[in-house]
Amino acid sequence: MNRVTLITCLFIIISCRHKTQPQPFKLSGQYAVGGFKVKNDIEKNGRTLIAASGNKPFDFNFITGDAVQIAGKLSVAYFSDSIFQYKLTDQTLYLKGQNGEQVIPYTRSGDILNLYINRNGIDTLQIVPTKR
Repeated sequence: MNRVTLITCLFIIISCRHKTQPQPFKLSGQYAVGGFKVKNDIEKNGRTLIAASGNKPFDFNFITGDAVQIAGKLSVAYFSDSIFQYKLTDQTLYLKGQNGEQVIPYTRSGDILNLYINRNGIDTLQIVPTKR
């Protein structure tokens, strides 16, 4: 009888144990454009993006848990500001700047983010963490 009671108590404890939820993905540090997918004119759109990125140590700098700085020409050509407050869910990156808000769906593969920006001929913008 004692064994049955003990086993029953163990099953109750195990089944009632609080399961931890996975922690939300957090962005921090510097990211660079690692790749992109264009809509139509790869030559024109690709050149514009390459000219707007790649000549700096970073393209995106996630400064704090809720602020991101987008560097130079990249911010002008594809985003409405250079500094944003951001919120990240499991499928969407929300950017709020002085000139408006943007909702950007994304997918993630490890630390690599595929941002579906759908602007100025660029469909997908892939950003990768820079070496620290």
